[in-house]
Amino acid sequence: MLAVPVATDKTHLLRDFQAAFDGFMEIIQPINRDPINSEDLCLQHPLYPEANSGKWHLGHALGWYWERFVLSKFSQGGYRSSNESIFNLYNYNSSHQVTDPLWSRNQHGWLRPRVDEVKNYVAEVRQRVIELLDSFDKQSQCWQYTVLPSIILGIQHIYQHQEMMLADLLLVSSCDPTPMVYAHLVKYCVPSQPIQANHLIRHRIEEGTYEVGSDAQGPPFIDSRFCWDNELSRHEQVVAECQIAQYLVTNRQYKKFIDDGGYGNPRYWSTRGFDFIQRNNIGAPLYWQADGSSWLLRSFAGIEALDPLQPVCNVSKYEAAAYASWVKKTGSAHGSLGTRLPTEVELEISAEHLHNFHGHVWQWTASPYALYPKHKAFQLAEMDEHNRNSDGTVVLRGSSMATPQKPSSTFRYLRHPATRTQFAGIRLAIDC
Repeated sequence: MLAVPVATDKTHLLRDFQAAFDGFMEIIQPINRDPINSEDLCLQHPLYPEANSGKWHLGHALGWYWERFVLSKFSQGGYRSSNESIFNLYNYNSSHQVTDPLWSRNQHGWLRPRVDEVKNYVAEVRQRVIELLDSFDKQSQCWQYTVLPSIILGIQHIYQHQEMMLADLLLVSSCDPTPMVYAHLVKYCVPSQPIQANHLIRHRIEEGTYEVGSDAQGPPFIDSRFCWDNELSRHEQVVAECQIAQYLVTNRQYKKFIDDGGYGNPRYWSTRGFDFIQRNNIGAPLYWQADGSSWLLRSFAGIEALDPLQPVCNVSKYEAAAYASWVKKTGSAHGSLGTRLPTEVELEISAEHLHNFHGHVWQWTASPYALYPKHKAFQLAEMDEHNRNSDGTVVLRGSSMATPQKPSSTFRYLRHPATRTQFAGIRLAIDC
């Protein structure tokens, strides 16, 4: 799939907007269950500056974006929230480009407004967006070339923040010595792979020239297919012969790396990676907890025995690369002399042949992020957040159990190599 199908007619677009909004709110305020309490939605982890509070994700993705890029631009007479402090609090993006330097990024969880005020704000914004969509002539050029792209991007923006909010909620819940259980979020725990999964089964990529990247048209998305501008343009790349593991690396396999002293042996690590784990006293994936000779795992289900068949999750790119290096240098598990992380191109062209490429964990690649040849940025202010702060990032491919909408095989997810809060794991490649 080279692009994500999207609705471009008004009726179905309104349906998609409401579904995205409701899906996000179902996490915070589930139907027939107690809502996540306000205190939890204000928490931020002091050691992870990239993490945000649930309250911030709520106001930013369901309120601020729609006020800033839709209502204020297209409503007759403009629109501004009745609560100025709410708009200002969320008037910076997830790259933390702050408009008010007095508010540092690790403070917005406990600053006013209250959670109930933010919920009222996003409910008001939702209703105003619905009324705005109802008022537009879907045949007008204003609708097709200005309103439609902003709505489609806004829905995709909700999807991204929903997954980020889940990651941040799990992070802050892990700080509590008493296990915090969110029963309605257990579905976002990493699913196991089948016991018969054989990591020696690989997909072979023949040497050759392959087309990669999306072939969607971009804004105004009149072909009903969505992609981000960094997925364009479709172009050819030469790929050497190699093999990609059919299955993801499991907890059982990763535990062997730990048992072999992998975290303490610099020969498996890049200089920067080893310095990172040493400085931060890291000796296991983020939510693993030692229990004698065994391991426990923190998740939305609380603290449970580590499932050996689950794909390993919440590892940084440094850890993923060190594991691949360990397999290569020791011949352990399912490795050979050519074991490494795959490139993003290798994963894209083999995506349809791999087990659990989507819906389990994101997969780190060996590819630093760079724009494609003949890249042309979408000329939309809404894209600033997506394109900013990409320096030093690495590409991940696939999707996780927390990804609301299955992305295309061309989607490029960007994270810094030290990131551990992301639902990311490992798939190996082997040179032929």
